[in-house]
Amino acid sequence: MAAGCFFHEDRFQFENLIREIKICRWIPRPYINRVAMAICSCRRKKRMLDENEVKRALVFLQEIVLMHNTQETILPETLAEFLYSSINGICNESRKRLLCILFETKNKDFHNLTRETISNIHNLGEKILKEKNKNKIPPVILARLLMKKKKAMSVKEEICLPMHPRLVKRLHREINGNFYQFGAKNKCFLELEKSKNLDSIVNRIKQTFVRVLCQDLESLQDVINQLLPAARKVQKQADNRRKIYFQNLANIASNEDTELYLKEILTDDFGKKVSASQRKKKNKYQVPLGGHCLHCLKPFKSLKKNSDKACTYHPGFISHAGRWSCCDREAEENVPTQKGHKEKGCCVAPHVWRINKKTYRKTHAFIELNTCMQDQLLRNIMGCSSKMAMELLGV
Repeated sequence: MAAGCFFHEDRFQFENLIREIKICRWIPRPYINRVAMAICSCRRKKRMLDENEVKRALVFLQEIVLMHNTQETILPETLAEFLYSSINGICNESRKRLLCILFETKNKDFHNLTRETISNIHNLGEKILKEKNKNKIPPVILARLLMKKKKAMSVKEEICLPMHPRLVKRLHREINGNFYQFGAKNKCFLELEKSKNLDSIVNRIKQTFVRVLCQDLESLQDVINQLLPAARKVQKQADNRRKIYFQNLANIASNEDTELYLKEILTDDFGKKVSASQRKKKNKYQVPLGGHCLHCLKPFKSLKKNSDKACTYHPGFISHAGRWSCCDREAEENVPTQKGHKEKGCCVAPHVWRINKKTYRKTHAFIELNTCMQDQLLRNIMGCSSKMAMELLGV
């Protein structure tokens, strides 16, 4: 690789540049794929650069860059950077070639991107194709020649192969070629009987009908001796594959039955566990006693009292200067309180009730029982000595 080849040194930048040239339609599509070969400086046999041509290209592209800077014309980013760096910076041989190609293609001159200029062997592929096509027989003439050969065959027999008609391609693999190639080796013609084979497919019969055209009975017998064993082998392989397939299906069905049986047992156990756990569940709609509002810190009393009233609060916090961060109002205390939220709140929203961490949901009956027990305990403490009171309180 030669030093300073723009194509081989930075492939990623070159691909981005070609993509942008294609987008802005600077170089037409038939020629865009030949730019890499045209600018590559690694090639041994490459055209020499004309310095006058390079100077003209630089002057022309400088005007385009100036028009881009004044926003008269808009160029893609990578293309603009390449032109600016090549004109103002150090420009190697590969970049000079690309600048000349851009200058020529802008003036609709594509002679440096043609195959004759890039390649040292002119029109080699076209010459080879023409030589091949000279000796090629046209398809119409070929069909007529085949018809004449078929008519010249004296023996015309129909044979039945013991295999399904869908297995013809596997039979081709077994005889190392299709019927046309097989017939060319044995000097005969083989044709499938489409109507009879279609009936075999519909009725699921293992019979394939083939029409054989040959010159004598000996060649016919040779063809039959080759086709019959191959057809039996192909059909036997297909039967074995089908047998294994159905065995696997039976195994899958038995596994599914076992899984269904286990699923029924597990669902019964799961239902029993769920019903047992539901008995111990608490009521979802009990009153959250001891809770408070997350916004204004108001304690929860009852749903009827707190349902219609709005919540006035400060969404921010109290800074070191003693002011609320949300509205810059002065706070009476250093800690947020319900009174501070209620009197000087700057936002209004519905209450957001939350249960206190130290409290839990209690039924009304349990609350009444608990209060009665506390009253009885206080009476006992008031009417006894200090030691007994300590024992009652569990201290």
